[in-house]
Amino acid sequence: MIDIHRLCVSHRRRVAAFLLAAASCALSLTGCGGGSSSAGVSVTGKVLLGDKPVEAGLITFVTDDGRSASAQLGPGGEFTLPNAPTGKVYIGVNTQMLRGQQQLHLQQSKGKEVLQFVDVPPRYADPKSSGLTEVIEAGKTIEIRLRP
Repeated sequence: MIDIHRLCVSHRRRVAAFLLAAASCALSLTGCGGGSSSAGVSVTGKVLLGDKPVEAGLITFVTDDGRSASAQLGPGGEFTLPNAPTGKVYIGVNTQMLRGQQQLHLQQSKGKEVLQFVDVPPRYADPKSSGLTEVIEAGKTIEIRLRP
């Protein structure tokens, strides 16, 4: 007999490891820091697809000069970027690494909240071609509302 609980725990660990690896790759490929001497700022916000919160995936901010920051999306579609680049940023929202897991619920390791997978259209994955931009300043809270 298959132990569903053990399977779900194993799956969560694989998804968490993949998201961490994806964030690391995104930062290294975009040249985190970009040679700029300006420090980042803290930014919070949420991502919605229509009216549904995007509770699992990766949000990435990239500037014209290559500075970047990424964060995981969590309950309610919320995120925190403690070291976001300032000024105009291009924004990418990527859930493609979770595709194929649409039938599974992504559960937090604490509490009883169940996160639902929301399949964001692939056009939003690349910050430079997503069409999403924002001007970032210290303490800013943003809401990103994607169209299906």
